[in-house]
Amino acid sequence: MDLTTLIGDVNRLVHESSPTHFFASLFYAEYEPATRVLKYVNAGHNPPIVLRAHDGQCAMFHLKPSGMPVGISADSRFTTTTFQLEIGDIVVAYTDGITEVENRNAEPWGQRGL
Repeated sequence: MDLTTLIGDVNRLVHESSPTHFFASLFYAEYEPATRVLKYVNAGHNPPIVLRAHDGQCAMFHLKPSGMPVGISADSRFTTTTFQLEIGDIVVAYTDGITEVENRNAEPWGQRGL
């Protein structure tokens, strides 16, 4: 089953079995080691980050959202996106709980802290 169909089915199940106004963000990915291709659906979730070291520098790539959160509408559509990983890449997936945590001065950690 392709990812678009899979997440569409998950969306319908969440919509049908949840109270009104319930929704959830979701990031789902499948990785093919032979080709290093990451296929994913990002349904309104914080965009995971790919870190890539090159010549002593670190490049960051944000994996783009590809749909709204699941459960909002039974007929929501989701798009599968691909990202070509390279040897040594690191994928960082996280929730907003990490970026919204506060330090001792009650300042949010934020994207920069992540």
